Amino acid sequence: MKKIIKNKGIVINAMTYQETAAIATLITENGKHTCLIKGAKKLNGSNKRLINIPVLIEYQSTVSDSLSVLTEGVVLDNFTNIKDDIIRYNYASIIIEKLLYFSEQVTDFKTLYNFTIEILKKLSESNYLNSLVLIFEIKLLYLLGVAPSFNYCPICSKTNYIGFLDVKQGGYLCEECSRFNEVTLNKEDSKLFKEIYVTKLNQITDEFLIKFNNHQTINKAINYYYEWHLEFNSKAKKIVEKIG
Repeated sequence: MKKIIKNKGIVINAMTYQETAAIATLITENGKHTCLIKGAKKLNGSNKRLINIPVLIEYQSTVSDSLSVLTEGVVLDNFTNIKDDIIRYNYASIIIEKLLYFSEQVTDFKTLYNFTIEILKKLSESNYLNSLVLIFEIKLLYLLGVAPSFNYCPICSKTNYIGFLDVKQGGYLCEECSRFNEVTLNKEDSKLFKEIYVTKLNQITDEFLIKFNNHQTINKAINYYYEWHLEFNSKAKKIVEKIG
């Protein structure tokens, strides 16, 4: 018996299936969803708009024998400004790459879904693209369960201090422990890293974003963090950095 599902989702990938169809991957509030979209690869097909990545859609699908097939779909947000600007699109590709790679490791999909939509909307409007990607990367660490410990030193357990980020230790070292260990960020940059992590999206202003846009030290630190703790190197980010 077929089960009918109604949902909303961000399409982050679409693979060709039998010439004119596509297997789409979506991030929804309930998890990652894979769905067959018939006619999505037709040049003038009405469903082609549903796989114009990234795109937010509302859809209905039927599930039979573990295969989900889209029966209806409406575009809610096409993120046109991102697609009309190759630079914005390249930065968006960094976010999409991480969604595809890490979606199996996230448990709070409702937060991830809403967070991603807000970041993509801001990416459509702001000129501080690097800052927005950094915000996404740093905050995603929480959803992946590997965020740095900000409130106690991972070596001596001292609390209530302004620390130095040490990527290998996965936290902020206190002043004393930082003297005997090679820290990743100095005190000033560590403070800014934490500020990025704790600032809510609805509190973000251009004045805040400009403080760390194209901040090379923090960029290197977050790249190192993903490499050390998650064994991940972003191909999309390397392309953006190479282009400049």
